[in-house]
Amino acid sequence: MTNISWRRDAKNILYNYPENLRYLKSLEQDLIFAQSPHREVRRRGGISDPTAVKGMMLDKGEIKALKEQLAAVGRLLERLDSARRDAKYKRLLLEMVYFRRSHSLYGAAAYLGIPERTAHRWNAKILHALAEELGYFDEDEQSYLPHHTRL
Repeated sequence: MTNISWRRDAKNILYNYPENLRYLKSLEQDLIFAQSPHREVRRRGGISDPTAVKGMMLDKGEIKALKEQLAAVGRLLERLDSARRDAKYKRLLLEMVYFRRSHSLYGAAAYLGIPERTAHRWNAKILHALAEELGYFDEDEQSYLPHHTRL
């Protein structure tokens, strides 16, 4: 992937993480607790059972890709939580900028009391780590961040 496309994809995944998490949970809960209709609805050429339709939606590749993305963000959050230095600030930066969308990157840096350059560097590391979790980089492909860089 090019430098721009993986960064854009990683940002979109982070921006949509809370909404996608709620969507997947509601879809699974709706499937589990769905009640059968009182009368049989017959349609031509389609499945009339809404539970079966929802089950097929969960089995589709789109939902599978969504689950993989959510799992990758979950692993990223675990990596952030297990990091020793500045983990709390990085997590707050991630939540304020991407999950809550309450601050811009500059505003989050000012709120946390860190330099803007540090916020940009942390943001680049977070996006790169998510792209690695998603498997965007081949082993042969070299990214612009050194391999010794950690979250």
